[in-house]
Amino acid sequence: MAAQTTTGRCAVSSPSYELGSIGKKLRKMTLEQFRETCDPAEIIALRDQTTYDDCYAGHNVVLRTLGNPSPRDRVGIVTDLLDHGWEVGRMDLFMLLENKKRDVPVELPLVERLLAGGSDPNYLERRGSRPVMLLLRGWVSDEEAAPILDAILRDGRFEPHQRATDGQSVWRRLHQSRLNRAQSIDAIRAYCQRTGRPIPRLGDMPERSFDV
Repeated sequence: MAAQTTTGRCAVSSPSYELGSIGKKLRKMTLEQFRETCDPAEIIALRDQTTYDDCYAGHNVVLRTLGNPSPRDRVGIVTDLLDHGWEVGRMDLFMLLENKKRDVPVELPLVERLLAGGSDPNYLERRGSRPVMLLLRGWVSDEEAAPILDAILRDGRFEPHQRATDGQSVWRRLHQSRLNRAQSIDAIRAYCQRTGRPIPRLGDMPERSFDV
């Protein structure tokens, strides 16, 4: 996708502007529309013409695409881009899990690929949350979320004691959830035991619990 390609193929003018325009379109496209109108190799060539920042959605079309409301479409488009050489970014897992609509069987292979590519399971977004907090915030049950949580725990980099900007850790969020998060709590506790991470102990008063 060179600088002077036709607008029908997702193009505008400068590389940076074009990437921003493409990203906005991919957020609404179906996988079929993407394959008909966009060339992943040309999109990557545009990225290479910018001062690229993988956490800046103006350059990173994958971040925009991960906001696509259709699990099938966002997974398919991002997978196509990765297959053509787009590199996984630190924030990608966060953006995938920020979606409220989950389709775990569809999304799980991409979750595993993002983790393998170096996406950060502890990424702290400026509004305050971390990926596992998004996964377990209440839109899906423990049973539904389990395959994705298990993939994150197998990766080995997850730090359950890191806090959001409101000062709460994943542990505290889980115990404050209106849903029963016993399965997730047990999985994370077992992960802490297996990896030598400290396991917080529930105190008598909830407000005094999990002070690590």
